[in-house]
Amino acid sequence: MIPERLITIRRYSSSEPAVDDCRLLIDAGIDAYIRTYRWQDVGEVRVPESQVERALALLPAIDPAQIEEVERCAWCGSKDARVVAPFTTVLASAGAAVVAWEIYSRRFEAAVAAAFLALLVVAMTKMAAGRLVCTNCGREWRAPRAAPDPSDLED
Repeated sequence: MIPERLITIRRYSSSEPAVDDCRLLIDAGIDAYIRTYRWQDVGEVRVPESQVERALALLPAIDPAQIEEVERCAWCGSKDARVVAPFTTVLASAGAAVVAWEIYSRRFEAAVAAAFLALLVVAMTKMAAGRLVCTNCGREWRAPRAAPDPSDLED
């Protein structure tokens, strides 16, 4: 059996309201799921495509002021993106090789230190040089940066 495509019906600026709404939908018999992003405190409620209208009818109305504007992919219009950074796979593989060498050489303290350092370097690279990649079409784009405040420029 091929599973149904999951549709994001709501996006939240934190995961707590997403959990509450997901629990409400599950109690009503709808297959609801939560999607979270590792580097942001963002939650999404997703349901199978056939249950979207029923789920939206059950959820409470939201205040238009609380709606978070989400950047859309320029090519396919999808709101779903993930953060990727260049060379993270290479850096992680190099770190794993160093850790493996230290374990092979029976220097376990050095292996732990190398693992921590590799994890730190990969995380910092991802945060500093990350870019958005559309999970729907695979193309990348940069998130728009906030325009500088004109009062900050008057120094």
